[in-house]
Amino acid sequence: DIHCIIIVQSLVRRKIARDAVTMRMAAITAIQSSFRGYASRLEMEYEHYSAVVIQCKWRSYFATMIYQFDVVDIIIVQSAARRMFARRQAYMHRCEISAKKIQTVFRSYLCMINFLHSIADVLLVQSVARRWIALKKFKIIAD
Repeated sequence: DIHCIIIVQSLVRRKIARDAVTMRMAAITAIQSSFRGYASRLEMEYEHYSAVVIQCKWRSYFATMIYQFDVVDIIIVQSAARRMFARRQAYMHRCEISAKKIQTVFRSYLCMINFLHSIADVLLVQSVARRWIALKKFKIIAD
């Protein structure tokens, strides 16, 4: 009977030991699972933060490049517009100078024509006056 009792005690102790080992293994597995989950979440959080930083830097760089290209484009357009305006101003200036020259020549021509008409009128009046004087002298001599 003692032998049976020893066997039963041995079996019970083995069961208790196995249950303790099983509980410890379950606890170890639960602790490891919790730690792995925590470590995984921590790593994901770090990767998410890193992705956010990278996206922030990229968007900043991209926006800066777009801004710089826009500024360059604006400067090019302004330069072209100013060049076109300057050419138009130069053309208008040349037209004004040409118009002034034409007006000067035409006014000079008009003055010359008026002067020639005045000279012709003076010569005509002188001719008439000389004839009248000559006729008057001729009448005096003839009388």
